[in-house]
Amino acid sequence: MYTIGLIVSYLYATSGLIAIFGYLPQIKVLIKGNKSPTEISINTLSIWVLEGLIALGYGVLCLKDLFFSLYTILDVSCLCAILILVIYNRYVKFGNCHNLFSAFCQYYFVHPYLDVPATSGQHRNRIR
Repeated sequence: MYTIGLIVSYLYATSGLIAIFGYLPQIKVLIKGNKSPTEISINTLSIWVLEGLIALGYGVLCLKDLFFSLYTILDVSCLCAILILVIYNRYVKFGNCHNLFSAFCQYYFVHPYLDVPATSGQHRNRIR
């Protein structure tokens, strides 16, 4: 007979796999990218990557749970892939940066992190 704990562990494993497969279509679209992905928030992805890294640290250091840690590594890897592809497509492939490193530096260090960039051809008031 199945216990509640066993059912929850199966549901957890299934939801993790569904989430991972949810990232794959986005990664595929970004790899093929034929325009700048302006509809994807770099700030949100950055927060999710940071949250995933904290969860990974918790899984490894506090829980000592191999399954949770492996799932979190896979989740953070997919989020990092999407984040890198968005920055690459927006600032290198369709932007004016020469490489990914300069694009990261420009986004995270040159412009204030929560600054809202002006859209192409328009000038917007920036949030202060």
